[in-house]
Order: sequence, then structure tokens, then C-alpha cells
Amino acid sequence: METSMALAEAGWPRVSYHFISIGSQDDVGKADGTWQRHRARLSVPFFGERLIPQVRFRKSWRALRDGDSDSLSASSSAYVQLIPGVAWRTPFGEVGSSVDVRNEEQVVAGAFKPSSQAITWDTHFDLKLSGSFRMDGRVGIRRRTFNEVSDAMPAPSSQRSAVLRWSGRLQPRNRALQWHWSYEVMSERTPSLQEFYIRTGPELGEYVWVDENGNGVIELDEFLPETTQDEGTYVRTLIPSDSLQSVTGLQARFSLDMDPARIWRNTRIRWKRALRRIAMRTAVSVQEKSRNPTLFDVYLLRLGTFRSPVHTLKGLMVVQQDVFLFRDMPQYGADFSYRHVRGLNELAAGAESHATDEYRGTARVKVADRWHLAVALSSGTRRAASEAFGSRNYSIRTRALAPEVTYSPVPRLQVALTTSAARKTSASARASLWKVPVDVRYVRATRFSVTGRIEAASVVIQGEANTRGLAFFELTDGRGAGTSFMWTASAWYQLSSVLRSTLAYNGRRPQGVRAIHTVRIQLSAVF
Repeated sequence: METSMALAEAGWPRVSYHFISIGSQDDVGKADGTWQRHRARLSVPFFGERLIPQVRFRKSWRALRDGDSDSLSASSSAYVQLIPGVAWRTPFGEVGSSVDVRNEEQVVAGAFKPSSQAITWDTHFDLKLSGSFRMDGRVGIRRRTFNEVSDAMPAPSSQRSAVLRWSGRLQPRNRALQWHWSYEVMSERTPSLQEFYIRTGPELGEYVWVDENGNGVIELDEFLPETTQDEGTYVRTLIPSDSLQSVTGLQARFSLDMDPARIWRNTRIRWKRALRRIAMRTAVSVQEKSRNPTLFDVYLLRLGTFRSPVHTLKGLMVVQQDVFLFRDMPQYGADFSYRHVRGLNELAAGAESHATDEYRGTARVKVADRWHLAVALSSGTRRAASEAFGSRNYSIRTRALAPEVTYSPVPRLQVALTTSAARKTSASARASLWKVPVDVRYVRATRFSVTGRIEAASVVIQGEANTRGLAFFELTDGRGAGTSFMWTASAWYQLSSVLRSTLAYNGRRPQGVRAIHTVRIQLSAVF
């Protein structure tokens, strides 16, 4: 059963109410359930609807009863929530504040008993100060107390938490400069995590199990990322433990985009004409869950205290810098990027850290109507350290060169040939990688598309390399030592206005191993 009512007449208080009731019965399990939910809201606008006091009411009652004993099961729950508040609206946005009072009940000895009370003070704002500047934020403080529901269940200690959120964007000068930021920090209780791999099949899997030691026992460090699509049959997941830790969680992201062409597109001044061909983007992302007792180290983004082996439960920092030259020119152009990554994750088996520093540059030129040339250069270092698994410890420096030529005899057909040469160096070994992939694509708009790829690769290792686990996978780009071949083919065909068929075939043959084939066929309908 469901009932709704609303009153929104001019000059009258605004009232809305919604009620829903759902009943269920399980004859096999001899159980029945009832769920009822009430939601109501009352607001009274003043001063031309600028000042709006309001009260919100919520109530939920979910009862699951055992048919034999007629007592409530432990999964039953109930709460009552009252939220008075006020909001002030102006042409520039809205500012508001509220108090949230919530009383919860849980089942003890087959009956509902009050279990906890929570009070949350909340202040928020959403301001649009101009057409190019907007920001919003929220500050909330919560206090939760628990009742002793029985002698066998002592009441937990009170919990206090806070949340601070601020985000916005600034886009002056016709969006030639775009600055976006978001900042959120909160105190919370979070569990430690344990790594697991779950077998799901190729439709969802991203990892493969390789029995390196031949004992037939699945071990965590024997899972590797899939080399070709649909090859993996496992997914990696992190299972929370029963114990909780008090941490301060922070997520912050800042990005700055500069595109002078938006304001100097038609200029005749030489230095402006030169600068309009350059565009840049800088992005910084920081995540941290810390047990640091000095909260201001987290709140004020003191990065020197982040990713600490003593205090950090999970931390990640990513810095990305991109520079684009002649981005709007179809005849030629170049891109340059730098990526800096630092991460630390404390798992139940032990801490794991990783670091990446990578420089990359690409250049392209259209030499004729049907011919395009491109070249990519990259240099970087990837490091990983694991307290539990030695096969996940590595430090690999990579230098790579990849020229490419693309030929389009007709607009629907495109053929690309790439030659990739890379040199990877670790502490005790060096790998020389050669890859020659050929890509073919044929497209008929809105009707069908066919793509194919074949790759021959050669990996020569000098020195003593760790021949198992993730370290060896990274050293050889997942190809393994020796000569290997990979091939893929995919196609989709629009059967009708609502039906589409998709075919994906992947294969590879590492040296000394039988070929591995995966095929996926899919029929989808969109109405």
C-alpha cells in the first residue's frame, strides 16, 4: 500500500507526506515480514520565499517474524528521525542549517529495544557568485551514543565524527582558464582489509591464476592481470575484517586547464598567436585514511605526513601534467605528459606500496591525404614493495620508442603498423622487448564495425630475473621470455533498430606454451 499527499497553495504552509507499507510471507521458511516507512515535510516560506524554515520527519519500521515463535528476527530494525532546519535563498545561492535527531532500535530477545541516539549538526551553502564562479560546501558534526540493551551486550562508547566538504569551479575569460577543486575530510571508523580473489568467469574476470610452484594450491601471489581481454576468470576484492579503526579520511582533487585559443583565436599579435597553440592541464588527486592523532596534519594537507607506515591505512597521491601543442591542427601536433604516483595500502597480510614516475611524448603528422605518421617516446620507473610477497617487489626502469604509420585507402578502412622497442632494467636483470602489432579497422556507420590486431613480440632477458609473479609480469609486459604471438578480432553488427550482436575473439601463444583462445558472443537489445 502506498499513499501520498501534498499542499502547496500560495500563502499557506507547504506540506507533503508519503507512506508505504509492504508485507511479505514465506511459506517454506515459515516467516513473514512487514516494512512501513513514513516521510513528511513542513515548510513555511517568508520574505518572498527567501527565508524557509522547515521540519522533516522520517520513520521506518521493518519487522521480520519467525512463524514458529512469532518473535522478531535479528535483521529487523526501526528508527525515528526528526530534522528541523532553516534555509536562506538569495539570487546568488542558498545557505542553510539543520539539526538531525535520530533514534534507532534493534531486536533483543525477540522484541525492539532502543539501541542508539544520534544528533547531527549540519551547515551547508551553494553559491553562484557569477557566471564563471560557483562553489558549494558542507560542515557537519555528529555525536552518537549507545544504550546497554542487555547485560550480555555492554554499550559501546560514544562516537563523535565530523565532515567538511568544499568544492567549486572558476572559469574566467571564456573558459580559457578552468580551475576545479573538491575537498572532503571526515572522521570515520573503518575496517582493515584482506585481499581475496573470487572466481567469476571471463565476463567479469580481470586476473588469471598461474600455479607457479605446481603444488595445485591457490596462493595470493600467483594471481596476475590478464594479458588479453576475456582471459581472466577472477576478480580481486578486499574483504573487511570485524575490527574497526578510528581514522580521518581525506579526498582532495585539484585541476587547472589553460587554453589560450579560447580568447586569442583571431588575434594578429605574434606572441599571442604562438601561445594559442599551447594548451595545458594539471591535475592533483590525494586520498588518505590516517590514524594520525594530529588531525591538522590531515585537514591542512600536510603531504609530508601522508602515506606514513605508522599512521596510514590507505593513501594515494597522483600528479598528472599534460601539455598539448597544436591540438586543434589536423595536419600535425604533439603531446607531452608526466605522471607521478605514490601509494600505500595496509592490508591484513601486510603493507604494500607502489610508486610510478613516467614521462611520455608523442608527435603526429599527416604526410598525405591517406598517410599519417606518429612516434611515441617514454621513460619512467615503476616500483612496488610488499611485506608479505617477495614476487611483488620490483623496481623497473623503462625506456621505449614506438613509431607508427597509418594508411587509409578509403574512409571506412584504416590500417596501422607499429614497431615498439623497449629496454627494461631491474636490480638484477635487463629485458629487451620488441613488439610489432598490425591493426586493421573497417567501419560502416550505424551498421557494423570490424577490427583486428596481430602482434609478434620478442623478449630477451639478460641477468638473473625473478621468473615468477607480478615482478616478472611487469618486466616482460605480460608476454613472458622468448617469442610470442597475440591476435584479436572483434565485430559488432546492428541487426535491427533495437538488436545488436557482438563478437570478440582473443588468442595468444607464449613461447613453449599451447595457444590460449577466448571467444565471447553477445546479443543486446535496447528499447
